[in-house]
Amino acid sequence: MWLLGWLLHQLLPWLVLLGITGIGLWLWQRHQKQQQYLHTVFYDCLQASQGQVSALEFAMAAHVTGQQARTFLDARARDFWADFEPTDQGDVLYRFPLRSTPPMR
Repeated sequence: MWLLGWLLHQLLPWLVLLGITGIGLWLWQRHQKQQQYLHTVFYDCLQASQGQVSALEFAMAAHVTGQQARTFLDARARDFWADFEPTDQGDVLYRFPLRSTPPMR
């Protein structure tokens, strides 16, 4: 019985560390999948609306809160030098520059 207690005492810190590491990796993977999903929805929205998207439209399409949508769109606006335009409804319209590629000859 004392051997089991001694073994548990020796292994417990390692088991706790392993558990914390596993939870951390799971949370990181979940975050990465969420970011990938948001980027996919973002590019779909841009294609569907010729480069214009509001925070409300993006929030509805991505099923996220308004704050999450604005945070994501603000970061993409910095990445891609988007313009902003307030709407009459109090939302912000993000205008991303889209270039059409010339046809192949």
